[in-house]
Amino acid sequence: MSLYITVNTLCAVIMIILMFMVKRGVMHESDQKTFFNLCLHSLLLFSFDILWVVLDGTSFSHGPLINKIVNAVDL
Repeated sequence: MSLYITVNTLCAVIMIILMFMVKRGVMHESDQKTFFNLCLHSLLLFSFDILWVVLDGTSFSHGPLINKIVNAVDL
């Protein structure tokens, strides 16, 4: 479980670095916005994936419900 979270966190950090590099780059503005939005969407998916791993198998009362919601959003 911790390796899964570590890999997702590493991918998120790489994505953030790419976002900063693109913001300072010399791409066309429309290409820059598209790539930035793609990176932002990927960060959101990494976050939901980490949340799914953390909630999977938890024993608090709303854990399974939140896990199902995260699974539905993470399509």
